Amino acid sequence: MEPYHKLPFKLINRDLKLHYENLYSLNTKILILILPLWRGECNIIDNLHKHYASHFGFNIIDIKKYYENNKISDFGKSYGVHQAASLMREIGKNIIKNLNNFSYPKKDIKTKNTKFEIVKPSEMKLIKGDLEEINISNSMFNETCYRLNKDTILQFDERYKGLKLIGIHSWLNDKNLSPDFNVKNFIECRMNYSSIILENKDINISKGLPFMNMFIEIQKNFIIDEKSIVKINYEDFVSEIHHITTVWLENAKCHKYADIIAFFLIENEEDEKNFNFDELNTYSILIDKKYDFTHIMPNILLLIKDFNQYAQMVKNKALKPLQDENIKLKNELSLCEGPACTRVKNHLCYKFGKAIIINSKSFMGLIRLPFVLSYINEEHKKNLKINLTPFEKCRDYKESLKIKNYLSYKLGDSFIKHYKKWYKGGLIKFYFEAKRLEREFKKPL
Repeated sequence: MEPYHKLPFKLINRDLKLHYENLYSLNTKILILILPLWRGECNIIDNLHKHYASHFGFNIIDIKKYYENNKISDFGKSYGVHQAASLMREIGKNIIKNLNNFSYPKKDIKTKNTKFEIVKPSEMKLIKGDLEEINISNSMFNETCYRLNKDTILQFDERYKGLKLIGIHSWLNDKNLSPDFNVKNFIECRMNYSSIILENKDINISKGLPFMNMFIEIQKNFIIDEKSIVKINYEDFVSEIHHITTVWLENAKCHKYADIIAFFLIENEEDEKNFNFDELNTYSILIDKKYDFTHIMPNILLLIKDFNQYAQMVKNKALKPLQDENIKLKNELSLCEGPACTRVKNHLCYKFGKAIIINSKSFMGLIRLPFVLSYINEEHKKNLKINLTPFEKCRDYKESLKIKNYLSYKLGDSFIKHYKKWYKGGLIKFYFEAKRLEREFKKPL
């Protein structure tokens, strides 16, 4: 979890309970996948899923537990949030083969049947400004958005009074805007956002909405009353942060419009009996064999062997020219104590930057890049103890200083600095710094 967006477990538990109750109401076979993630206190959330799945009688494939039992957690960690596509495809095939074997939910489980209301902006009272209807679609979704411009103010209808706002479905997009405005990739989608104000008699919330199709939760207790309005936030400050919207970064840009699909309201729910979340983090919930389908997992140990062989092949191919250059540099250093230019080119900054430039020219190069940078770093560590004459005494000292102003050197230096703070969005900052350097040197990466 991002440190800027750590939701309280009580809120997560509420939303999961609502979600599982609605799944149960479908009265059909349900399958829950527990994916392998070991970040922070994820074990608490895993156990909440297992608790509700077990309570309602949903089928479970616990991929994380499978990894742990087979001592291959490091394999799962290497893929982070999203596991290997080829692996997930094999799991999907096994799920299809077992559709008839999955169990139906338990019978006669009592649920609260919470009342939901989905309110489109077009169903609200337009107090001021205009409301533009925009249709936006991609390969998966087709939605009608309502654009709030800088002067737009919407008010909730009287019939929603007393209901609680729990989330906003938004899809900020660049439709009908200047062609110069173009968000190109996922990182830029996170850096560009809009911000709205939610206001009633008691509280004022400013909420960031990302440049993508997203459901954004409301964390505070916002109850609809006769004064409840929605409007554009003129300030860049956001009081409630969603981790996809990186409003805390220096290069983040707030746009003075918002594209909203709907507001999600529920009856003001009663306080549920809460879990002891500290205890939930320390133990594992056992699943009834009737609902536990972890045994249909493919033979990942065999797949890992194939993955490793392929990865080694890619690594060897990518590293061959770097190994040759490394040998060349070592030979130059052994013949003399090393001209200053050669030694500067042997700095980690220069080698990282050069590798980034070379490998960013193609898709396959980007795939190889982590292997390349890892190899460069390991080889560099082996040569740290070489004792050489001070730079100032080398005959080409002044010439070597120019190399530190090369794009490759500055790029590598920036990567090292930002990578040390990856957990604070360092790699996102590096992306924009790399683009700035690219413009400065007018050389495409």
